[in-house]
Amino acid sequence: MLRALETIATGGSSGRVVTGRTAPAPRTAFLFPGQGSQRTGAGARLYRAEPVFADALDDVLTHLAPHLDLPLRDIMFAEPGTERAALLHRTRCTQPALFALAVALFRLMDHRGVRPASSSDTPSAGWRRPMRRASSTCPAPARWSPPAAG
Repeated sequence: MLRALETIATGGSSGRVVTGRTAPAPRTAFLFPGQGSQRTGAGARLYRAEPVFADALDDVLTHLAPHLDLPLRDIMFAEPGTERAALLHRTRCTQPALFALAVALFRLMDHRGVRPASSSDTPSAGWRRPMRRASSTCPAPARWSPPAAG
């Protein structure tokens, strides 16, 4: 073994020692899907179980509320098959709901120490910068409890 190491050290090669480079460590990436991926009740269980997720979602929804004519949380967590749930499939509700859900998931992962080396989204959404900026800049409203899944 020592002879093999000496051979390698002087620039030679040996069948007893393997040389090379290791592959770089895998990198984490976040992918945030766009319209068409929305589902009624998406995030409701996380909202009930994860305070960090709930606080982040509440914060984003507070920022979006003045720009919407309906309470988005009620639409996101509506009972499937109801008129309110159907609104989630209208672009005016779909886009902000997906954005709010993505920010809340991003914040939950960040809280748990999972940080992306990169992130991606649908080309039309352009969420990368707002995702990083969507932080607690206004007080979150009192916690709301979504209906239990049936």
